[in-house]
Amino acid sequence: VQLSSPITDAMAPRVLLPLLAALALSAALCALASPTIPRQYPIYKQCDPSWGNNKMGGDSTICQEGCAMSALSMGLQGWNYTLPDSPSVAVNPGTLNTWLINNKGYKCIGNDCNNLVLDSPERINPHIKCLGENQKPTDPAEVLHGLLTGKVYLAHVRNNHHFVLVIGVDSTNYKTVYINESNHAQATYDYSEITDMI
Repeated sequence: VQLSSPITDAMAPRVLLPLLAALALSAALCALASPTIPRQYPIYKQCDPSWGNNKMGGDSTICQEGCAMSALSMGLQGWNYTLPDSPSVAVNPGTLNTWLINNKGYKCIGNDCNNLVLDSPERINPHIKCLGENQKPTDPAEVLHGLLTGKVYLAHVRNNHHFVLVIGVDSTNYKTVYINESNHAQATYDYSEITDMI
């Protein structure tokens, strides 16, 4: 059986050459990307069976609403912080969630009691200072400078419905932000998709 193609031999150069040119341009642009990732962080998935079903501050589980807390746990573990009552245990969403529950690290906003108390990381270690949840810097180069000088950013994405850990910025265009994602299969966001940062 021979399958017929809508592209005839005469049409092939007109169709395939632009396609090949577009692929070459795409490959060249990818080669130009220059991710600057100053530090390696673990990737924790909020639905990991080791902790995904654990309740947070309210009725929701880590799997359901634990994106900000999971991103925070990646940031803490990436800097080798330990929890005050468990200095020999790695920080992960399970251990951090337990610590937050036991140390008033969640607060209720409306009927949602799974919101992080933003200064709770400061109680983990006096070297940690939370700068609050602020609008993102106008210039994404500031985020890269912050990462290079030891800051940790949790970015609010997906129309303010999700948090991720920022791990790097493309230093050629500063528009691509590299992230550790706790729930979706995604490694980057465009800077325009970030609404604010913790």
